[in-house]
Amino acid sequence: HCVVPVQPTRRLLPHEAAVIAFDTETSGWVKHEPTSNLVLQVAWAMCDKDGTLIKGHERYCQLPKGVVITGMARNVHKISLDTVRTRGVNTKRELEAFCDMVAEAKLCGVTVVAHNAAFDVQAINRTLQRWGTSRSLDEGDVFCTMKRSGRVLGLKGASGRARNPKNSELYTILYKQQPPGVLHTALADSLITAKNYIGGQTKRWW
Repeated sequence: HCVVPVQPTRRLLPHEAAVIAFDTETSGWVKHEPTSNLVLQVAWAMCDKDGTLIKGHERYCQLPKGVVITGMARNVHKISLDTVRTRGVNTKRELEAFCDMVAEAKLCGVTVVAHNAAFDVQAINRTLQRWGTSRSLDEGDVFCTMKRSGRVLGLKGASGRARNPKNSELYTILYKQQPPGVLHTALADSLITAKNYIGGQTKRWW
């Protein structure tokens, strides 16, 4: 086990943990509202080096009063404002606990992964700021499977420009089959991300 100077009430990460993949679903961008697009669902999947799930965690998060979910965002993740209001947990507490886990993972040598890490890290930091806390994540502490696989694959879009793979697309490239689960739920996407990281590692892409 990795010994970390933490509060006695917090458990250490399991010694078999090798990767923690996470994902967020957000409220969507509102024009002229720089603090919109806040986290309304967060999930993470803790896996061993073979991709076996050790622990999965998924929570709806409360939104600040007056924040709406855009139609475009709702069409993607199917999460309603009513669901967030009735099932959402304390967002500040949830995201601060996630920051604690990322810090602990860094100290223990456990890789933290996201597909499009910049989006998820910025969404979490924007949400934490909106809820009045100074806590934040460092994008440099998160491995981005989107950017890293994009460099390896060299995919091209319709215009001929380089593009990065979608999370599900990367899974299909790596495993020659469609990903399991319901896409655009945070936990399902986290599991796919963890598998993609391990699959890329197996192929020595990183």
